[in-house]
Amino acid sequence: MNHIYRILLIEDEPQDAELNKREINKALSLCMFEVVDNKTDFLNILESYLPDVIISDYNLPSFDGLSALKIAQEICPQTPFIMVTGSINEDTAVECMKAGATDYVLKDSLKRLGSSVLSALEQRKIRQERIDAFETIRINEAKYRYMFHNNPQPMWIYDLETLTFLEVNEAAINHYGYTKEEFLSMTLKDIRPKDEIEKLIETLKSANCTFNKSVEIRHKKKNGDLIFVEIISHPIIFNQREARHVLINDITVRKEAEEKLVREQKLLRTLIDNLPDAIYVKDKECRKIVANTFDLANIGALNESEVYGKTDLELFGNEIGQRGFIDDKTVMGTGIPVLNREEDFYDPKGNQRWLLTSKIPLTDENGKTIGLVGIGRDITEQKQAQEKILKLSKGIEQSPVSIEITDVNGIIEYVNPGFCKKTGYSPEEIIGKHARVLRSEKMPPEIYIDMWETISTGGVWNNELLNKKKDGSTFWESVTLTSIKNDKKIITNYIAIKEDITERKKMQAELIQSKEKAEESDRLKSAFLANMSHEIRTPLNSIIGFSELLGDSDFDKEQKNEFIQTIVDNGNNLLVIISDIMDFSMLEARQMKIRKEVISTKKLLNELVNDFSKKANKKGIEFRSDQSQNNPDILIESDLYRIKQIFNNLIGNALKFTKQGFVEIGYQLKDDVVTFHVKDTGIGIDPEYHQSIFERFRQVDLAKTRKYGGNGLGLAISKNLTELLGGNIWVESEPDNFSNFFFTIPIK
Repeated sequence: MNHIYRILLIEDEPQDAELNKREINKALSLCMFEVVDNKTDFLNILESYLPDVIISDYNLPSFDGLSALKIAQEICPQTPFIMVTGSINEDTAVECMKAGATDYVLKDSLKRLGSSVLSALEQRKIRQERIDAFETIRINEAKYRYMFHNNPQPMWIYDLETLTFLEVNEAAINHYGYTKEEFLSMTLKDIRPKDEIEKLIETLKSANCTFNKSVEIRHKKKNGDLIFVEIISHPIIFNQREARHVLINDITVRKEAEEKLVREQKLLRTLIDNLPDAIYVKDKECRKIVANTFDLANIGALNESEVYGKTDLELFGNEIGQRGFIDDKTVMGTGIPVLNREEDFYDPKGNQRWLLTSKIPLTDENGKTIGLVGIGRDITEQKQAQEKILKLSKGIEQSPVSIEITDVNGIIEYVNPGFCKKTGYSPEEIIGKHARVLRSEKMPPEIYIDMWETISTGGVWNNELLNKKKDGSTFWESVTLTSIKNDKKIITNYIAIKEDITERKKMQAELIQSKEKAEESDRLKSAFLANMSHEIRTPLNSIIGFSELLGDSDFDKEQKNEFIQTIVDNGNNLLVIISDIMDFSMLEARQMKIRKEVISTKKLLNELVNDFSKKANKKGIEFRSDQSQNNPDILIESDLYRIKQIFNNLIGNALKFTKQGFVEIGYQLKDDVVTFHVKDTGIGIDPEYHQSIFERFRQVDLAKTRKYGGNGLGLAISKNLTELLGGNIWVESEPDNFSNFFFTIPIK
């Protein structure tokens, strides 16, 4: 809500009073005015109406402004008093200001009255705030001094620069034994032990200028006694000096009790930590509060802080933690101890260990359970000794390998289930028989002689044996045989541990076969590269040689035309070789694209006949299309260029390896698959090569290759192309009789 200012006017002229109101309203819109013109009314209104500002005319008929000012200073000294005068005499103005007027305004400059009122109100506000602040300081200081002197805790104030005591309370005087006068003549150094004065100086140099939390130090009383104190301090200004207020708490009794407790705890802890058992204490919430060295080792903790305040659920977290926590809760809830319970756990290295555990409740003076003491004796070695025999027995029984024990004569006394499963014999069938019942009679006798010589002298025999099952089938075993001796080092039995390695032997054979195949592949590759080098150099040499002859003028035009034809033929041969290499590379990299179109089988064969008849006739060979089946025309959706490429390779080979007779092409439809064939009456192919001729780099006979030429890629390319188009390729052939190559192409 906006403040309504109360303005008291002392004026005997109504017209002048209205002029004053108007000027004031220009500066303050919310005003309430009271007007008086004599002393009596002025005194009366001051009793009931406390004005914010008093404005008085200097001259009145029965009263004057200076008298009013004097009265106002007595009754309301904080209220601003502005004098309005018609005189322009400087002495009058000075007189008013000396008398204590806030301001004076000339009537011929009345427009200044509004700003003068505002200024007076602002000054009044500032003065009031200052008065309030001083009053607050005064009250607080009085409270502080009262609290300081009457506080039951020793307190003092010292000078930050000189360290001299500036003030000290009664509690400090009584506690330290010095009088107040003695205190005020001393410094902080006088109450500190001599050997700690240097430390005091260093501490004060590095001390924080703000509030310092509690610090434990030693003080010296007047009688020479040393006491432990806890001090809290903060900076203050005292008597215009930088000082520090200090609150002292004597903790000597507590420190002595703590030191005694520490000594007792150290003694107790030494005893606990050197006991050969795990010792621990838990509170009523089952949280661990004491753990000795053995207990920490069991948990895997480096120090007690890692386990402090944690339950077994937090320390173990699994079934072991759950089990321990339930035991703890039961002891806490019933007050009944757990005595000599066997329990297992896993140490930090993952080793299983056993403890014989007892948990005894701790009670207070009222018999209420407030915690428990746990004692765990390590019985791991005993348990391991007990379980070792059981483990050995179970290990043998459950082992997947065959285990057989005989007497010194080789008579079987024990076999495990693995032995029975592998051989087919039951224990009843095999026990009592000689171990030779398993021999397959396919091993050299020297092996068994060596075996008996080794084990009978206490040695270990390792070898591989081909043994026989109950049903007569054989299998390979890796056998380890050794002797069993009694306490007197006399052999009482033999034990055989045998592992079935039939599959491993098979894999070894397959690896050898793969190695031989890889070596064969390397040999074929080398032969192929040598042949390819020859195949490329031969046409290149012809091209280069006959090209040079074309420039010789000694040859006539007809001879040069022959040279040109030779160059063209060898260039075409070289182009075929390069094309084969490029196609083979694309097929190997799976980059070859298939472009499908509709193909007429009859049209395809007619084009092939036209393409190859002339070349066949030159060799005196018949080139024909098989019409015996009277097959109808079949439309295929495939890649015409690649099908022709397959035909070109097969027909080219047929013409190359056929001296007389014919080369025949044809096709046959069966189950949406067209089977094409290329048959010749050439040199034929031995059956052992029927599969390998389609492998890369593979040629039937390097001698024949040299005789007939070729790079060895044609059939490999044909095979890959056929499979790329969704078909298969194979050959039927008899040496020195015929060869018939077949390949299939799906209609779609």
